[in-house]
Amino acid sequence: DYALVGAVYDASSGSDYGGSAYVFFHDGASWSQQAKLVASDGADNDYFGYSVALSGDYALVGAHGDDDNGARSGSAYVFARDGTSWSQQAKLLASDGVSSDNFGKSVALSGDYAL
Repeated sequence: DYALVGAVYDASSGSDYGGSAYVFFHDGASWSQQAKLVASDGADNDYFGYSVALSGDYALVGAHGDDDNGARSGSAYVFARDGTSWSQQAKLLASDGVSSDNFGKSVALSGDYAL
């Protein structure tokens, strides 16, 4: 069993409110941290980890403060598990994204589909 927990105000990657997400694994008796997920291009006020979803070997992490398409246009990041390692696979942006969209403020996964 796995759990994914967002830490939206985490600044350990060097950016204020850049955020992170933690993957925990339950071995049947106890929970332990397996990975810390961060955006490959994290920046101040991205709020990465505000929303999180986990399904099978995939994690989806929202960053509604990302500004690639304008201030607070937002994004979401896809991570995949391989054994005990997690790696970023993609950054999702709305094709018509504009300022204040807050894309990624809410995320969900169903199997291999990001919703």
